[in-house]
Amino acid sequence: MIEKLKEILREKKINLIIFGETHGFLDDDKIQEEIIQYFKPTIFLYEMLEETKLLTTDKQKEFLKESNEKDFSVISTFGELKKTINLATKYNLPIVGNDIKNMCRENKDFLKKTELSEEEIKK
Repeated sequence: MIEKLKEILREKKINLIIFGETHGFLDDDKIQEEIIQYFKPTIFLYEMLEETKLLTTDKQKEFLKESNEKDFSVISTFGELKKTINLATKYNLPIVGNDIKNMCRENKDFLKKTELSEEEIKK
């Protein structure tokens, strides 16, 4: 998989990689580390960090001290993001979120819903 990515990035002269979440379908951490080792980026863009910026090692260490169970947002806990934050720290990379905070949700009620109303479908 990583070889195909390298080929595509070279061919198309792409120099920006944004890490999104595969939600368990792939070993995200391993793939992220391979990409970092190969391309040697200067900044890490990470979807799950939402609007948060951890630009220094000190800020990253503060983040890593949070309880794993503590909610980071309505869809994730600090523990779910820590492997990626550790990776950024390991490679001394500032890490910046690139998604909307809480998916613009005010609470977790939407997670309980299994069927949408007609009005919600139209939105």
